Amino acid sequence: MHSPILNEASRIYNPLQLDAYLLHVADIQRQCEAVAADDIYNSLNLLIVTKDTAITPAVAQSMMQYTLAKPLEESIRLLCELDEGKLIADLTAVIKEDDVFFAVNENNNFISSLATFCQFINQLPILRQKLTVMSYAMPEIYQRSLYCTCLSVCLAKEMRLSQDDIAIIFMAALSHDIGMLHIDSKILRQTTALSPNDWVHIQQHVVISYQLLKTMKNIPDLVAQAVYEHHEQCDGTGYPLGKLDSELSVFGKIVSLTDSVIASYFHHYKKQGHCWREVIPLIHFNTQSYMPRAYELLLAIVRRSELPIKNVVQGDERPEFIENFLHRNEQLKLWLMSMRDSFLSVGFRHGDRRLHTLQNVMLRVATSAEGSGIFSSDKIVSLVFANKTSSNSVVANNFPDDTENNISSDVLSDAARSIEDVYLIQEEIIFHLQRLNRMTQLYLESGECKNDEIKSALTLGLTRVKQYLV
Repeated sequence: MHSPILNEASRIYNPLQLDAYLLHVADIQRQCEAVAADDIYNSLNLLIVTKDTAITPAVAQSMMQYTLAKPLEESIRLLCELDEGKLIADLTAVIKEDDVFFAVNENNNFISSLATFCQFINQLPILRQKLTVMSYAMPEIYQRSLYCTCLSVCLAKEMRLSQDDIAIIFMAALSHDIGMLHIDSKILRQTTALSPNDWVHIQQHVVISYQLLKTMKNIPDLVAQAVYEHHEQCDGTGYPLGKLDSELSVFGKIVSLTDSVIASYFHHYKKQGHCWREVIPLIHFNTQSYMPRAYELLLAIVRRSELPIKNVVQGDERPEFIENFLHRNEQLKLWLMSMRDSFLSVGFRHGDRRLHTLQNVMLRVATSAEGSGIFSSDKIVSLVFANKTSSNSVVANNFPDDTENNISSDVLSDAARSIEDVYLIQEEIIFHLQRLNRMTQLYLESGECKNDEIKSALTLGLTRVKQYLV
C-alpha cells in the first residue's frame, strides 16, 4: 500500500533544500551561536558562505534561495551543544517537577536508570545538534519529547523489557519529533483552525524524522522504525501507512502510546493546572487504539502514584458547569449521530481501504463514547443531583423530586467527584470528532473517492455537523 503522506513528504522534503530548520538555527544565534563548519557551497558548486561565518538571520535569508551541495546539518556547528550532562539534567528536572515520575523515582531510582541511556548522545553529533536547536527554538516540543522519553522508559520497564530494548525505546522517544524542525513555523504557530492541507504538512514530520535518523551513523534501524510508527494506531486509523496491530513493532506501539498521552496531557491538562490523575479517563477512552497491555500498565503506573483528586470546578461553579455540560453533551451526541449516519449510509462493501479506516475511526469513537456512559440518563441524573447537593440548580428542577431519594449519599459523593471525569471525556470526544472531520475532509479532497454517491453522503454529513461544532 502506498501512503499519500509518505509520497507527499518524500516529494517535498529534500535534505539539500533549505527550509524552516535554517531559520530556527538563525533565530537561536544569541542563545547558542551557530557558524559554518566549512565553506558552504550550493548545488552548482558556488561558494555561498565561508567557513566560521555566523549563521545570522540575515545570512539565513540570503541562503534560502539556494539548494546546497550537502545537507545543512553537516555544514554547520553549534558552539553550545546539548551533551550527556545537559540531557541528564533536563530529564532530571522533568522527573522532579512531575508527580508521577517523581513517585517512580522514589521507588526505584528512575533518574539513575535514565542516566545510563544518555551516553549514546555523545556518539550522535547530528541528533545532538537537532535536539539542541529544538531545545532553544521549540522548547515546548523539546519538553514534550523529554516527557515522552520518561514515560516510554517507565512503561518499558513495567513491561520488563531488556536493557537493550529499553535503550531503543529511549532513543526513539527522545528523537521522534525532530522532523518538526523542518515544518513551516507559520503553520505550527497558527492559532486559528488548521486547513486539511496544513494537517497534511504537519503529518510530514513523521517521514522527515525517519529519513533524518536513517542517515545518522550509530542509530539502530529499530529506532528509525519506531519513530516512523509513532503516529500509527493498532486499529489502523493512524498515519502515514495506516498499519494494524500485527504490522507494528513493540517499540513503535510504546512510543505511539506515550506520545499520544503526553500530547493530550500538555494540550488539555498541564496548561490548565490539571494533574496526571485526570488523564485516566483519556486512557480508558483510547484503549482500542493502542496496545491493550501497555494501557493497563500505564494505568497502573498512574494509580500507584496515589495522586490527589483535583476537581475541575469548585462548588460555587457547579451550577453553570452542569448547565454547560448538558448543552454540550446534547450537541456532541447530535454531532456523533450525524457522522455515524453518514458513514453507515455508504455501507462496507465499497472496497476502499481509506474509507474503511474512516469508518473504523467513527465506530471506535461511537463505541468509546457509548462505553463511557457520558450520554446515559443515569450519568446525567447523578451529575445533576451531585450539583443539587451543593446549590439550588435550576437544571435539577427538571427531574422528579423522588428521583433524588433513590440516590444514596455515597452515589452522590461519587458523582460529585466524577464531574471532572465527564468533563475530560467530553474534551476527548470533541478531539476525536474534530480529527474525524479533518480526516474526512482530506479524503474528499484527495480525489481517492471515485463514487459520487459516497462523496455526496460524506459531504452532506460534514455540512450537517457544522451546526453542532463545539
